[in-house]
Amino acid sequence: RHLVEHHVGEEGLEVNVLPLVFGADLQSTLLRAIAGRADVTVAYASGHAGVRGSHVRLPPPPRQPHLQDLARLRGAADSAGLRLRFHDEEVH
Repeated sequence: RHLVEHHVGEEGLEVNVLPLVFGADLQSTLLRAIAGRADVTVAYASGHAGVRGSHVRLPPPPRQPHLQDLARLRGAADSAGLRLRFHDEEVH
């Protein structure tokens, strides 16, 4: 899904599709791509996002899309993907 803004100008209707996407399938796919791993499983549940092994928990996508909520979800997914890709338990 996309957020869409409609503007009516002198030349008629102009549609601007904002570059924010928020479907759960897409979030999972993007997270796996950032992580560089196909074996990652993603679950959506209330509470804080978390990573344990190859399992990631993210907050569920909002039913009513608000930009702040979508940005938080994208941030949580990106953060988890980066952690899976670059975190080294032996260093910490």
